[in-house]
Amino acid sequence: MGMGFSDVLTGSVHLELFPQINQAYVNEELDAKWGRLLKVRSEVAKALEIARKDRLIGHSLEAHVDIYSDQDLHIFLKDNSGELVSFFIVSSVTTHCNTPPPDVFQSSEINGLSIQVSRAGGSKCSRCWNFSETVGQDTEHPAVCSRCAEALRA
Repeated sequence: MGMGFSDVLTGSVHLELFPQINQAYVNEELDAKWGRLLKVRSEVAKALEIARKDRLIGHSLEAHVDIYSDQDLHIFLKDNSGELVSFFIVSSVTTHCNTPPPDVFQSSEINGLSIQVSRAGGSKCSRCWNFSETVGQDTEHPAVCSRCAEALRA
């Protein structure tokens, strides 16, 4: 005879314990990296919200973000540049290691971090919804950006 539903549950799921952390899987370097990225993302989100309130952008994918920071943070962001666009949920990001222009968002949480939000250039990709200058350049897939066109060919 098969097991019934009541045979599987011994009590309430709310009374169960969380699994123990396996220390072999703990990676302090990875934790520090993503902790730092989360702090920067929080500040980018604040700047995006101000741009949204000012009606510069609607959705965050309409945004291009310029990040101005000290050399240490600039190098860190450059090393992780491949993840910034998707992590911030914007169409493009440029990092700078110099003085920001006047009247840009200045972080009160991260010293030396300033963020400028502007409208992203190009057209909206019908596949990923990012704005890109490359939309329309592929004759086989004219409604998508070059990244999506490559993915569609794969």
